[in-house]
Amino acid sequence: MTFSNHKIVLAVLLFMSSVTSVMAQQSAHLEFELTAEGALSSGTYTPYMLTVNRFDVLSPRANTGYMSAGINGDLQFTKHWNVAGGLTAMSSVHSNHKAYLQELYFNATYRKVNFEVGVRQRNTPTLNALLTSGDLIFSGNAKPIPTFHVSTTGFVEVPYLKKWLEAYADFGYGRLFDQKYSEDRFELFHESHFGSFFTRDVYFHHKQLYLRSNSSHPFYVTVGMQHAVYFGGVKTSYDTGEKKESGKKKIKPADFMRVLIPKSDATAGNAGDSFVYGNHLGIWYLDFNYQRNNHLLRAYMEKPFEDGSGIAFRNGLDGLWGFEYASKQTSGIIPVKGIVFEYLQTTNQSGPIHWAPGDFNSEISQKLPSEATGADNYYNNFFYNGYCYYGLSVGSALLKSPYYNEDNYLNYTDNRVQAWHLGVNGDITAHFGYLLKSSYREGLGTPFVPLPVKNHSFDSLIQVDWHQGPWQCAAAFAITQGNIYGNTYGFDVKITYHGKIL
Repeated sequence: MTFSNHKIVLAVLLFMSSVTSVMAQQSAHLEFELTAEGALSSGTYTPYMLTVNRFDVLSPRANTGYMSAGINGDLQFTKHWNVAGGLTAMSSVHSNHKAYLQELYFNATYRKVNFEVGVRQRNTPTLNALLTSGDLIFSGNAKPIPTFHVSTTGFVEVPYLKKWLEAYADFGYGRLFDQKYSEDRFELFHESHFGSFFTRDVYFHHKQLYLRSNSSHPFYVTVGMQHAVYFGGVKTSYDTGEKKESGKKKIKPADFMRVLIPKSDATAGNAGDSFVYGNHLGIWYLDFNYQRNNHLLRAYMEKPFEDGSGIAFRNGLDGLWGFEYASKQTSGIIPVKGIVFEYLQTTNQSGPIHWAPGDFNSEISQKLPSEATGADNYYNNFFYNGYCYYGLSVGSALLKSPYYNEDNYLNYTDNRVQAWHLGVNGDITAHFGYLLKSSYREGLGTPFVPLPVKNHSFDSLIQVDWHQGPWQCAAAFAITQGNIYGNTYGFDVKITYHGKIL
């Protein structure tokens, strides 16, 4: 062994020694999780309630399943610095992907600020992810989008206000990678439909800010907003029966700033300055909370907007309106842990009429006395495909995802909806729990293509959970009835083993 090799060995030994010393002195843990799940169904699709708001881990196609292996851990270096990371690999049958990484992320936290890059399953902080019908902007229904984002570590106290105000903030950018999926569906669709299009190389921006009064008080209030944008991209269309591309240009640093606030942009569309750059949508949020003796009652509202009319609350009662009961008991058997009841309406959309002078040539636009900013056409856009990822809604799944369009159309065909949703969970014994969820929805088509007869679907699920030590098992029965997803029922079994390495 040469002298240089001795130095290398010595350096490695010193490095390993220092790492071992740091890990011995600081807080660290490493865990793994193994999961297998399968669902058998009687119809074309897996029953809605078995797949919804689960990050597309269980495919909407009938008779599906997967196996996954995940590992995650964190290391506290100092009092203020913490690093963490995770990876989840999956193998599926009857899905868009056979083998893939569902999660791969790295996270660093300094004091109460969190920096993260990668792909990770995460939800918004305001709704009960287990029981809700889904957040209108970021529901956890589609696969997680690869992003870089900066956030607070949950709700944190705003300094200098004597604990009277708490805030949660999240700001980030991402990139869509479902181009092959969308292009394949587009090629099948445009053969019989002129005017079809799909957009590739799309970027994503998402931010949210919530402010709430002191949550340790019996009564507290939360107000806030979310804003999401699809931007960049190259649109391929068959407007005249021939292939045509538009918007083909490299993304620039300035484009990431242009999407922060939606505003008119003469370069954003072919018809003039009535357009904005990117497909913008968002919500205003408000909730009222009352807590006493380990019980919490909450009423909340998510008010959607897609343009200035929605931002100005000109879309009537459109929104998600919810009531929640939550038990704050932390030990013992809790017969009812939570109850959520929600009503969703998206039928107003700022009225059925829309026109703007910039949408037409000068001869026609001179005859228009003003503009009408209605027919908001939620989740749809003239340049970008529907607000979805691999065909599944990034927002509320109660607006039928393009995945279910039998003709492979990439936009939403039924976004004027009224829906009612109920979710309940609790304990049966110390080792058994239950989950009940039901939704009923009626659809009226879109503002531009209304349906002559309502679409409807009733979806329900009953699930029993068992947990003992590192093992968790769940068995569920779900049923779907109606003309949206067809009539089907299905059984689902899931087994999980959770272990600690360090």
